Amino acid sequence: MAAAGAVLARARTDASDRLIEADEPLAGLQRRCGGDLPGVVAIPQLLEAVRKARTSGLRLARTIEALDGEETVRAWVEIAPDDRPDGGCGIAIGAWSARARQQPSEEDVAQRRLTIDRALAELTVRLDPQQRMLTVDSSAPDLSPLARQMRAQPGTHWTEFVTLPDLAHAQPLHWRLLDGARCIVAGSARGWTVTLVPFGVPEPGSAGFELLLVADAPLPAQGTAPAAPELATPS
Repeated sequence: MAAAGAVLARARTDASDRLIEADEPLAGLQRRCGGDLPGVVAIPQLLEAVRKARTSGLRLARTIEALDGEETVRAWVEIAPDDRPDGGCGIAIGAWSARARQQPSEEDVAQRRLTIDRALAELTVRLDPQQRMLTVDSSAPDLSPLARQMRAQPGTHWTEFVTLPDLAHAQPLHWRLLDGARCIVAGSARGWTVTLVPFGVPEPGSAGFELLLVADAPLPAQGTAPAAPELATPS
């Protein structure tokens, strides 16, 4: 273990990887990570290290990290398994530091939102730079009529096939206004949200767009959805 003067805290686990004794600041970190004392080690990297040392019967030393609410904690831990077959481990903390957790950038937030929207989208349309339809892909039964009409009229501006209640008087419809807009689809009882992903640099959209429709609710069970009007042919 670390030299006595370098040990900031000590702890002990049992054969079930439960933290049964712990000095501060480890005890506080255990609770802030959602664990109890005594209780199973709630710090993921520490739990992994304790299990490895216990099952192998070998001493282990490493740096661990944990997210602690507003902070990221880094600690140097040395773990020594008990000699008894059913024993746990002794833990010594040889270093400890905490720094404010970095807030995600606007770009990170936007990318996360796009990843989620792509996973949830039930209609995906590739558009040209003028937002005219090129290809259409849909997996939702209540969007089948919309998808059929879109495929039958390639080269048409996609907004002719849906209703945008909040943008009825906003002309011309710039893509930034359309991104995030509420959308109503004839033939579907669900509400939809538009995501428009621009392609091209330096001018976003110069290489076209990706249109995603994300439902505001799951598709109702068959036979429970209210009737919806048929799609009107676009003018």
